[in-house]
Amino acid sequence: MDFLNDVKLSKHETRLFPSDFIRSESEAEMRATASLLAMVRAVSEFGREAIHRAGARHLMRGELRCYTEYTLDDGTPDKSKWPRPDGIIYFKSGKYEWKALVEVKVGNNSLDVEQINRYIYVARTHGIDAVITISNHAAQQNGSPPIDYNRRIRSVKVCHFSWEHLLSVAQMLASTKAVKDKDQQWMLDEWIRYVTDPDSKIINPPDLGINWNDILKAASAGNLKTCAAKLDDIISHWFGFLRIVALRFSAELALDVKPRITPKEKKDPCIRIDRIKNILLDQGTLLGEVRIPRTVNDIQLILDISKKEISYQLEVYPPGEGRQSTRVNWLLRQLKASDNTPNDLLVQVKWNRRRLITWDYLEKVKKNVKPLYFTKEGVAVPKEAMPSLFILNLKRSFRPGRGRSGANDLQNVFKYLESFYQNVVVLLKPYEASPKKLPQIKTEEDKTDSINEGLKS
Repeated sequence: MDFLNDVKLSKHETRLFPSDFIRSESEAEMRATASLLAMVRAVSEFGREAIHRAGARHLMRGELRCYTEYTLDDGTPDKSKWPRPDGIIYFKSGKYEWKALVEVKVGNNSLDVEQINRYIYVARTHGIDAVITISNHAAQQNGSPPIDYNRRIRSVKVCHFSWEHLLSVAQMLASTKAVKDKDQQWMLDEWIRYVTDPDSKIINPPDLGINWNDILKAASAGNLKTCAAKLDDIISHWFGFLRIVALRFSAELALDVKPRITPKEKKDPCIRIDRIKNILLDQGTLLGEVRIPRTVNDIQLILDISKKEISYQLEVYPPGEGRQSTRVNWLLRQLKASDNTPNDLLVQVKWNRRRLITWDYLEKVKKNVKPLYFTKEGVAVPKEAMPSLFILNLKRSFRPGRGRSGANDLQNVFKYLESFYQNVVVLLKPYEASPKKLPQIKTEEDKTDSINEGLKS
């Protein structure tokens, strides 16, 4: 027997970043920092992407060095209490120098506000340009850490990365084969394997916070307003999950996928929080939208807390020309193009008549399209009416998992979203009207022929 073909042998393959025998969170944090900084230095494409967002310039050329566990003098007499950031990045290109302190948290560990403020102060004292924080919590919309740190020191740029963001950058570089050097590509693959390995203790699955189960119970009892004070935390975790969804799709599709946020909400995040909170209190649903380039529209996620179900919804604009049946069949023809399209997909048609909506499930509509031309009360759609909007909706139930955070629930939400995208969204393309033909121009020869025909008659 050839032992090299033994499946068990693969478990013993030498790894660049081994995840075995990590006994504590402090050790996991130290290994995570070392592996990340090694990647920043060794894989130039990955390093440029990370440092660029933190404010470094001239990254196409220059010298890059990384250090770990270096103690910095903050002026206090007791040297044992001097700050010791997890890492330092130093970049030099000609006369240009750029330096950054790095603070890393893994697992559920959160950033310490007092510690970060101290690093910002020390950075200013030593002429360090930036403080980079890394954890499993999503950055704020402007890229800042998800804590209320000291913003009065303007000379030091403070930038936050989630592990999911860094992982998505690495995965996108790997999937697009952007790393030219084969050895660096292997290192990148090894780092991706290490970060995603549960034994590395780096990434925790996204969750909805410690109040999730309390919110579920209140929603089931119809008393959601009694937990209004806890809703901001749930919404914050929900937004973080949507950002992770966008990062994962970005990595898989090599596209710039983002949660949909209006310009006003970008300027003032409180507007978005209040909007989602009001919807949650009024309807008992958490709403989110994900914008994926090259799709017909944004994908809406509607998480019904009281019913414990998740809906995936896509609005499709119909053709602006053609007969009634032509416009409806345009949609159905695309949905029938794959055998994997879910039969329980709800197909709704909004007509250009007030409150006129028809609907039925794809399984029935495939066999007989008539239900889309009659309301559930049996009223026929007027022949002169035209579809104004198609709405595709797929519902899936989720069972609250063990624990208080809802991490298992979100894993299912993401899994169903991937399926909805693959089996519904990718089938649909925006309608393109056929180009109109120019009116036929008569030549002199045509005119002569018509005159001759007139004389003969």
